Amino acid sequence: MNLNGGLPDERRLMEELAAAPRGPRRNGWFALWLVLRVSSDRSGAEVVSPRAHERRCDALERRLRTVSLPAPLRRSLPTVLLHLRANDPTDSVEALRAWRQPVRESLGTAAVAFLDAAMTRHDPTGGTPRDGGLRIS
Repeated sequence: MNLNGGLPDERRLMEELAAAPRGPRRNGWFALWLVLRVSSDRSGAEVVSPRAHERRCDALERRLRTVSLPAPLRRSLPTVLLHLRANDPTDSVEALRAWRQPVRESLGTAAVAFLDAAMTRHDPTGGTPRDGGLRIS
């Protein structure tokens, strides 16, 4: 179920966020949620304009600057933001792929499952089609 038209797994992600103890770990879940929301902008059914996407990336960067993140997430964030700012849906997948290992180190395999689901949903070159239908070439 989508909350406010967001991510399909958003309710489960919010449950993980709520269950996490206060501190950098919870902030990591929050950062994951924000990054997944911005990455879905470039490859969702309703693709936002480049200008709106740039503003969302700016807002994401400003918000995450004030959050205490686990070290692996904090170190990899510039790379993730660089990929998210690109005007290509494949770069959204690259952003998520770049964050896969740091998320595993900081938040565990449950968080990686959210990244994997998003990568599969957003990958325009392979994986499962977003609509669940057959891909005909």
